[in-house]
Amino acid sequence: MDAISDATSVSPSASSKTSSTASDKGVVSSDFETFLKMMTAQIENQDPLNPLDATDFATQLATFSGVEQQVKTNELLSALRQDSGAMDLSRLADWVGTSVRVPADAAFEGEPVDLWVKPLEIADHAQLVIKDGQGKERNRIALSMAEGPLEWTGVDSKGANVAWGNYTFDVESYDKDGDLLATEPAQIYADVIEARSDGASTLLVLKGGQEVSSDSVTAVRGVR
Repeated sequence: MDAISDATSVSPSASSKTSSTASDKGVVSSDFETFLKMMTAQIENQDPLNPLDATDFATQLATFSGVEQQVKTNELLSALRQDSGAMDLSRLADWVGTSVRVPADAAFEGEPVDLWVKPLEIADHAQLVIKDGQGKERNRIALSMAEGPLEWTGVDSKGANVAWGNYTFDVESYDKDGDLLATEPAQIYADVIEARSDGASTLLVLKGGQEVSSDSVTAVRGVR
């Protein structure tokens, strides 16, 4: 009874691999038996005055051995592909549920948006420019010259709450004469709700629906 209990407790994946291996071994075993029968038939029916050359048997054995090795190689490659697929899924799953920092627009849904701003080092002063999905400027905030985090609570230049939607954030750096030196996108923190493979790279889908490459991620933290 114990043996029966242990056999029925095998997981589906393990059972599938065992079945596949057993099937491959059955094919090799069946082919080998067929090969022996054919060789026996050749020996029994050969012309006594003109027997088969020993090298012919050696060639046939070598051919069968090559086929057997090919079957085993295919089995190994199949197992490697399965393991590789499992590793890829595990790697993708590691992204889901994290909060990543990326240069992207942010989906404002009533909650503060966490930003990371970095003014140009040689600049005299800098401002954060906030625009809505139609490209209309909604606010402009003076920044300190230090790189670091910043929270936008969703208010415009008049102190009124803005509508829900996607917003862009740019850091404008100016020299002492007020001339614009550079405009760089601010980075946002956003939750990852999906990760998928996009050929050679990994594509992350953020909570607001934005899609970014994992290569653009500069920091990762747990969802608060």
